[in-house]
Amino acid sequence: MNSKRLRMLIGFTCLALILVAIPLMAACAKPAPVTLKFGSWMPEGHITSVLARWWMEEVTERTNGQVQFEAFYAGVLGKGKDQPDNIKAGLFDFGYFLAAYDPAKTPLLTLPYAPWVPSKRGEVRLRAFWEVTELPAAKAELAAWDAMCLIPAQGMGDVYYLYTVDKPVYTLDDIAGLKVRSVGRMAEALALAGASPVAMPMPDVYDALSKGTLDAGALATSPFLGYKLYEVLNYMSTVLLGSGSPMVIMKLSVFNNLPADIQKVIMDVSYEAIEWFIKAEADQEKEFDDIVKQYGITVIEFPAEEQKRYEDLAVMPVMEEWIKDMEDQGLPGREAFWTFRDAAEKYEK
Repeated sequence: MNSKRLRMLIGFTCLALILVAIPLMAACAKPAPVTLKFGSWMPEGHITSVLARWWMEEVTERTNGQVQFEAFYAGVLGKGKDQPDNIKAGLFDFGYFLAAYDPAKTPLLTLPYAPWVPSKRGEVRLRAFWEVTELPAAKAELAAWDAMCLIPAQGMGDVYYLYTVDKPVYTLDDIAGLKVRSVGRMAEALALAGASPVAMPMPDVYDALSKGTLDAGALATSPFLGYKLYEVLNYMSTVLLGSGSPMVIMKLSVFNNLPADIQKVIMDVSYEAIEWFIKAEADQEKEFDDIVKQYGITVIEFPAEEQKRYEDLAVMPVMEEWIKDMEDQGLPGREAFWTFRDAAEKYEK
């Protein structure tokens, strides 16, 4: 073989090797997909679980499959009150968290579960509370559990109203003596009004109401529908008891180790969840109205003068006590309250 043919053969061989190597190198350069675990104590059919699936699908699509998810519902990875401990232990990477289940873990973030309602509009509460979660002290509370806020889910569930099995509530005096499932400072306000608050995980409430262990529940729309409590409740009184719903948190160390482009997608989708909430709440309201009619639940409009009595007797004293408790712990309770209040007024307009 002459030198010219040898050079041509070597050239063709090199070209062939390059053509084979290019896709192999591209495949090697593409990072392996990241799989994140989602954990919630709520059932798969709950509206919050529907949101979580929307969020996961959006992140997977926008990262071109680079982020995949495994979802675990109904407390498979732990009870609701243990969510901070479990995310810190690495049992899951993101999930729901309800500060009122164990107030000592993140006291400042219990503000939405106070009996004060800054707005009846869910989107206003969500945007307002987002500003609270941006306070350095609020971030520090979650960081202590290796967590960060993804979605301050104040949009879901409307406000908390009083639902009863047998006793209709027309006035403040009718609240006295009721055994009411309630959480956080809402429970303290109900106690000042003469009720007997009972702390109980949501999955146990249906049986407790049906067996008479509970007389009533301070409930938002989401658990009322999600746990089918309309099957055992007969009355709804529109006394404003509070607001609040679980926020979505993520393991901080996991988030920090993700590439910057994936971090951006996660935060973009989380912020866009506000619009998802608005639509979901409109759908929920229609579903709620249909269920109330179907099951013959009596809706009682709590008189404005009785609401004022309740606020004077129970709400404002509890709010002042909440602020004092936070300040005594070295936390900016008054700043958090003013931030929530002022932001709600801003977004209401």
